[in-house]
Parts: sequence; C-alpha cells; structure tokens
Amino acid sequence: MFSEVRRATLLNIPVNSETLPHILERTRDTDASLRKFVYNNVLVPNVLLLDTDRMGPAHPRAMSITQRETIIRDGLGDREVTVRNAAASLLGRWVEAVTENVPKKEEGAEGPEPKVHNGLVALLRMLDLSDRVVPVDALLSLFATRSDIFDNMDFDGEPCSLFGPRWF
Repeated sequence: MFSEVRRATLLNIPVNSETLPHILERTRDTDASLRKFVYNNVLVPNVLLLDTDRMGPAHPRAMSITQRETIIRDGLGDREVTVRNAAASLLGRWVEAVTENVPKKEEGAEGPEPKVHNGLVALLRMLDLSDRVVPVDALLSLFATRSDIFDNMDFDGEPCSLFGPRWF
C-alpha cells in the first residue's frame, strides 16, 4: 500500500533540480518495482524535454557528479535484474543525449561511428574517473546492453587516452 502512495507521488511531482534529490532517494526503495519505475518512468522520460533536443532535469549535464554516480551505483548494483536493466537503459539514453551533433560516418568509411564514440567519451568525462568502480560498471553495462556502442568503438586512439596511462 505504501509503495503505491510513493508511486503516485512520483507520477505527480514535477521533476526539477529541487525534487530530483528526493526522487533519487527512491532508487534505494524497498520495493523493486518502484526502483525500476524511477528509472523507466521518471528519469528516462526526463532526459530531454518533451520531444525536443533541450536538456531535461534528468540529463546527465543537468545533474551533479554525485547524482550521476548515485544513479549508476544504485541502479547497476541493484539486486534485481529488472532494476539493473532499467538503469542500463537510462545509461544508453544518456549516451544518446550527450552525443554532440556529429555527422554520421560516410558509407564505407573505416573506424568507429563518430556519434557513438563521442557520446560514450562525453559521458565518461562526466564521471569521476579516479573512482574507477562507477565508470567501469557503466562501460561494462553499456557494452553488454548496447552492441552498437561496443561494435563502434576503436580502442587504438582517444578513448584509452581519456583515462590516462595508469588507468588500466
């Protein structure tokens, strides 16, 4: 019964910088379906504002590094598979949202897809790379759930230099 009240509250409160910290508290809720609901029905739809390319309150650039890492740590570390999948879906949405306006690769051209490459690098730069756990979990999740990201990565160039020589 109380989880239904929390769900109704999440459906009816506006998502903005003031309410976001309270919404993120629900990523640790006792009810797994509510935790999944936060990712799928609250955060993902608010990455961009209603069918526009404008940054929404759940866009990674609109959040603090602590909020981004809390979302990743709580979601990917959840004991329920459905919650982990919902968090992975949000990460994939973040990669799409932070991708700069880069033209698509020309047909027959060699190398990674520039949009995918730039989106992944941009997202990783928004994380605390000295922590290592959160960025590694994010990468592994994206590679496992988004084959288009893994298939379009070129590890001979910039992505590895992003982390510095001692990262690996």
